[in-house]
Amino acid sequence: MTDLTNADALGTGLSWTQHWDVETRAGSLGLTSGLDKLGDDLAFSLMQAAREAGLRGRRFNPDLREDARIVARRVANSVSRIETLEALTISEPDDARTTAEVQLTVVANTGARGEFVFPL
Repeated sequence: MTDLTNADALGTGLSWTQHWDVETRAGSLGLTSGLDKLGDDLAFSLMQAAREAGLRGRRFNPDLREDARIVARRVANSVSRIETLEALTISEPDDARTTAEVQLTVVANTGARGEFVFPL
C-alpha cells in the first residue's frame, strides 16, 4: 500500500466559485485538493444543513447564534477527514456584512490545520 499525500487523503475534486459554479482555468475545469477541498466540502455541507435547519435568511439573534453553532458542530463532527474541531465561532453581521459568519478551525486526520470562514 502506498502512503497517501495530504492532498489525496483530504480529497481532490472540482473547484467551485463563491456562487457554486464550476470554476474554469485556462479553458479546463478547475480542480482543488487538500485543505481547499475539505473547505469546499465543509462549505457545501454547512450551507445544506443551515438551509434544512431554517437558518438561511433569518435575522440574526441569540437563538440563531446557538442554532448555527449546533448545526456547524454537527457538520464538522460528521466529516471523517476531520480529527478535531479546535474552534467554532459565530460572528454576527456588521455594517460591512449582511449575514452572520461561521468560523471553524479544524485539525484534519492528516495533521493539517485549517481555518475556514463561511457565510451563514
